Amino acid sequence: MPKKELPKEASVEAKEATERVLKARFGRKVEVDAGKPLKRAISRFRILDASDDVPTSVIAKQHKGDRGRRMFNEWAGLQLLNECYDPSTPAPMPMFYGGDCEESLIVIEDLGDDDRLDDVVMGDDVDRTHRAVIDFARCMGQVQACTVGKRVRFEDWSWTYFDTDGSTRLLFSGSAKLCTWDS
Repeated sequence: MPKKELPKEASVEAKEATERVLKARFGRKVEVDAGKPLKRAISRFRILDASDDVPTSVIAKQHKGDRGRRMFNEWAGLQLLNECYDPSTPAPMPMFYGGDCEESLIVIEDLGDDDRLDDVVMGDDVDRTHRAVIDFARCMGQVQACTVGKRVRFEDWSWTYFDTDGSTRLLFSGSAKLCTWDS
């Protein structure tokens, strides 16, 4: 089956939501370009007015297909991990800039186009594969060390999905405002 071609630009909704998230994060208007879709729900946005405190590009991930449940898990996990790490030291995850509940979108650090772990492992360079797997194990150890005893904090940032009186509702408790969807 042929791969479905990606659109040339991200959706207007994703662009506007990304700008709202960045404005909330950096305390000023931040403009982005039209965005380049990398996958169906993932786009790279270049920052038009980047500065020392604002990155040159970000990744926006939208999770509308599953009513945002994956987004809230990713939001909660990244928020917790970002709280654990000193921003001046290398961290085993992308920086989390924020999310937009209405668009089921999160904005994270753009880590670039380097090879993914699965690309390296499936490659022919045994030494590179060995180093990559060791680095991955080191990162997982850092994540484990960082999150020990923080289950309650994660649950503070997590979502609750429930049915009442025949209506489905998704609540997210980790932001300044409570995000809700009613069907």
